[in-house]
Amino acid sequence: MGSSEPKTPRDPKLKGKRIAVKAGAVFEMPVPDGRRGYGIIIVGGGVPYVVILKTLHEKRPPLPDLDSDEIALVGWTMDSLIYHGRWTIIGTDNGPPRDVPFPNFRVNVAGVLQTTDFQGKVIGPSRPDEIALLDNQFSSSPSIYQDALMALNGIGEWKSHFDKLLPEYARARMTRRSDETRQEKVDDRNYQSGHRRLDLRTLARRLLS
Repeated sequence: MGSSEPKTPRDPKLKGKRIAVKAGAVFEMPVPDGRRGYGIIIVGGGVPYVVILKTLHEKRPPLPDLDSDEIALVGWTMDSLIYHGRWTIIGTDNGPPRDVPFPNFRVNVAGVLQTTDFQGKVIGPSRPDEIALLDNQFSSSPSIYQDALMALNGIGEWKSHFDKLLPEYARARMTRRSDETRQEKVDDRNYQSGHRRLDLRTLARRLLS
């Protein structure tokens, strides 16, 4: 017997066109046992930054009910399953969940390791602890997120590469913010200015002695 819940099939007019994946969109993903998982787009685009919520639901809950769910997985992915209609956008303009982690990454620029923010913007040279800790920026396929969510809910085996999608993994790699760069530059200018003033005073004393 079919469900009375309204379906949200992809509009045939959109066939061959890429759906705009925007921040705040809520998407639904079916799993093989008939339940559904949910995620929220944090940063939109063809390679979105997403959170996947932990609970699998027998039927679609009211969207406000998702606000209290726990973040199970987080990171960059691709919009391919949304494009092909396997993940369905069911809501827009949803506020981000609390405590979304935004990890730092590292990148090699002209032979020097630089720390970036979660979107890849360079903050500054990596510290020794960051060189050992941070990953190069990466994304994982939508199917990996779906498999990891199912494993968290007892469907299938947890695999070691799922670990990088856990929020605690991301939080452990939140080493600094973009605005720290501006403060570091201000501190450096003040330090250098102070030394210039000291050097001038030293020079004056020597000339007068």
